[in-house]
Amino acid sequence: DRFDLMYTGRDSHKAERIGKKYQWIAYHEICACIADNFQYRNEFEDEDEEEKYLGQWQESKRDIDPSCILRGSVGGTGWDAHTSSWWGTEQYDIWNDGSPNEVWTVNESDLPDVNRCILVTNPKDKTKWLNLHGHFNWHEPVPEDKKRMSSDFKEVWYAIDAYLLHSEDATAFIEWAKKVNFWGRWMPDQAELYDLHLGEYAWSPAFHYFDRQYYGLDGWTRPGKGCPVDVRVATHRYSQSGSDFDCSTEEGVALSLPDTVLLGALEVGWSGDYADFVDENQGIVAFDPTAREEGPTAFLVREEMLRAALDRAGLTLCWTMLGEKRILTPGAVGTWYPPLEITGVCWLTKSGLESFTKTKVFEGKVNQEDSEEDDEVSDV
Repeated sequence: DRFDLMYTGRDSHKAERIGKKYQWIAYHEICACIADNFQYRNEFEDEDEEEKYLGQWQESKRDIDPSCILRGSVGGTGWDAHTSSWWGTEQYDIWNDGSPNEVWTVNESDLPDVNRCILVTNPKDKTKWLNLHGHFNWHEPVPEDKKRMSSDFKEVWYAIDAYLLHSEDATAFIEWAKKVNFWGRWMPDQAELYDLHLGEYAWSPAFHYFDRQYYGLDGWTRPGKGCPVDVRVATHRYSQSGSDFDCSTEEGVALSLPDTVLLGALEVGWSGDYADFVDENQGIVAFDPTAREEGPTAFLVREEMLRAALDRAGLTLCWTMLGEKRILTPGAVGTWYPPLEITGVCWLTKSGLESFTKTKVFEGKVNQEDSEEDDEVSDV
């Protein structure tokens, strides 16, 4: 059917008849027979270059992930405001302080505390957790008699990402990070793992096939803009389509997972459920809370266990932070207000967290080099 359609998208999202199920079984059996009896070659590679067939993940031909039974992610931050949760308690509600819009956008004194977005406490058991990948979106409430984007509305958003560093490199990284602007998403980012089953992460032949820079798993790498040290992204992203032919998922599944170096340092393994990673006593040490609860995008790790693991491995963590304070207008008819761009760095200390942020009013200039002299800087 896909050959006839000349299309391999996965957006039909309708229940298949029973006959189609048997067709899928036959299809995969035929693929296995071909793999056993013919030489594998990627159609886009050099014909003289021999390759070895390792599994269907090479051609993205696998269908259902039997290790993930989630119908979709419960939480996560989208275009709308995130849902408040115990790991997302930091609020912003200063939408109408009496100042004109052009004054509100550039006021940096009322910004949410990024430290409280990273270090959070579970009220049920008072355990402390560190958020290694977070996205927060605060929106001005919309009156019941209006639709969003029918008039101007205000928004503040933050995106934070943790990086592993060798302990001796932390000071150099922090001093460098204070001088650069992280806007443009030029730092190493989470790898998107589309063709890997959740239960295969970190150990399987399929994972080792994808564990290379070509697929976004950069390992230890030196960022641009003169970064003096190597860093390693602390989390990656498992993604599964929300429109499979068999309707095994509804809205898609997107879960954050710990990098393999962090996984080894913590001495934990996947529990077999959700995106929970447990120790030898089956206690949860790291997990993506959005797999089971509403709330902002996050990947949480027990603070005391993470600190101990990093000390054993001679590593530490630093976070880069991006954010924006802006007013969105309806189409091209509203007044445009230059947004406040926010960038910064956070790092672990013996007693908690420290951070440094700087802000700059967007000037609407494209492809212009960042100028430190033009940055309006503030310590947090």
